[in-house]
Amino acid sequence: MTDARRTVWACAALVLATALTFAPAGGLKFLHFDDDAYVTGNPMVRRGLSVEGWVWAWSGSSGPYWQPLAWLSHMLDCQLFGLNPAGHHLVNLLFHAANAALLFLVLRRMTGAVAMRPRRRPRREPCGPPSAGVGASGDAHRR
Repeated sequence: MTDARRTVWACAALVLATALTFAPAGGLKFLHFDDDAYVTGNPMVRRGLSVEGWVWAWSGSSGPYWQPLAWLSHMLDCQLFGLNPAGHHLVNLLFHAANAALLFLVLRRMTGAVAMRPRRRPRREPCGPPSAGVGASGDAHRR
């Protein structure tokens, strides 16, 4: 199997593993941890995307952290799904799957390794940590 094909299969496996890991979240409600501050109790976010919301998100006066893309993402979720938590959770699942694949691709690029090779094979390229495993563990720790 070519290196490019192994890379594609590893990305596909990471996305599938992430989807299976986070799939139960689709049936859950909003959490009482911070969803009230970020979504359900935040009138600016609940309105969806707007010019006023865009300015608010980038102003830095929207909370303890400057996170305009997170605010805009929450606004878009409300625009698309209203306060249906399943849609918000699906978008988070897609973000986690994309992050797992991106982490793998960055590590693949940095180390040259898709996964650990058996010792019986001669080394033909630099080998670092198993990029696919690190990508998976980076995603699984969020669960």
